[in-house]
Amino acid sequence: MRQRARTGLHCGLASAGLIATALLAVGAAASIPAGDRIGFAVMREDAPLGQHRVSLERSGDTLVATVEIALRLRFAGLTLFRYDHRSVETWQAGRLVALESRTDDDGTSHVVTGRAVPEGFEVTADGKRFMAPADVIPTSYWHPATVAQTSLLDTQNGRLVAVRMTPKGRDQVALRSGKAEACRWEMRGDLAMDLWYDSTGRWVKLTFNARGADVVYVFEGDGEQMRAQSERERQVRLAATGGMPAPDSPAAVCPGS
Repeated sequence: MRQRARTGLHCGLASAGLIATALLAVGAAASIPAGDRIGFAVMREDAPLGQHRVSLERSGDTLVATVEIALRLRFAGLTLFRYDHRSVETWQAGRLVALESRTDDDGTSHVVTGRAVPEGFEVTADGKRFMAPADVIPTSYWHPATVAQTSLLDTQNGRLVAVRMTPKGRDQVALRSGKAEACRWEMRGDLAMDLWYDSTGRWVKLTFNARGADVVYVFEGDGEQMRAQSERERQVRLAATGGMPAPDSPAAVCPGS
């Protein structure tokens, strides 16, 4: 049973690309408050599976995004699967300049590092090197420009994954308390998941299926908190992306809705 559970969840995590940090481009016109966070409770078939946190910190024109993921699949008091991931990305002047990522995938370790070089973004994944595009976006998902990409950098395995994004209209997304309207985007290709972004481009939900089990990210906030934080977080993302997304960008509006 342990092997079956581990294989199912591992495949879901790999296909959904739940390992992440963020693409940030610092814009001089907007200020970035320190200590901004995005948090999710991760649920599997309505049972708690773990947590996913993203924090953003600015110092001058440098923005650092830190992702921490801790997942535990338990049954009858036993831990059948554990997953821990921590990654840190550093962005300057609209470009990813450094990446450090460590993952414990139920006992299997992965280390990914990267650095900006004149030729692009040099990635070392478990000792193997390759060159990614200079403007690559990692599998962070909080970044609203994710929906405009055809390839992403998987920060667990350090590989480029091909994706295609399709808008599916607006939904009412359940929060820890209350609901929020958000645009659903279907991601297919090497990764298979659905992502939701609200009208400011904020990432508010993610779902994928792991061998028949639905895994859902529930935003850890309520409707009132989201409304209160909306403008501040919008300014963070605008500054982080050098002005993206504009009001008519894919994540801010909802094509086809």
